[in-house]
Amino acid sequence: MKNAYLRCTFRETYIFPVLHLLLFMTDKQIDRLLTRMEREHEDELNMVNQFNMHYFSTDYLEYIYEIWCERCVRLRSFYKAGLKLMLVACACSTFGLLGLALEIEFLTTFLYIAFILMLAYCASMLYLNKNFGSIRRNEYVGEKIRTELRRRYDTTYI
Repeated sequence: MKNAYLRCTFRETYIFPVLHLLLFMTDKQIDRLLTRMEREHEDELNMVNQFNMHYFSTDYLEYIYEIWCERCVRLRSFYKAGLKLMLVACACSTFGLLGLALEIEFLTTFLYIAFILMLAYCASMLYLNKNFGSIRRNEYVGEKIRTELRRRYDTTYI
């Protein structure tokens, strides 16, 4: 009786969805489904964050850790560029306010430049957050990978 239950569960969980895909979906729908699945799991760091670390080999975790290090370097350089952009915007707004106080029309145009630079900063931060995620989330993923690698190395060499 127990084997019949296991067979039924296996059939329901593995065979029926595959049959459903083959019989009731068109080729176009299957292609869309596969591309969506590939797009969702394209980000390997996000995949490491979603699944348990025990499923990944040590070599793969080392590879992911290298990707994470490169990503952090890029992300930090983008944030530094954004900080420089905001410093220039602050300088432009200072010149613009100075131009308003001294009634010099040429310097008041710096207020417009400062506004445009602030909009560019906001757009760049939205872009970074959408494509790279927040710094906290990246640090969390890196710490998670580091902890798992240390744990594996400690158990290997003891």
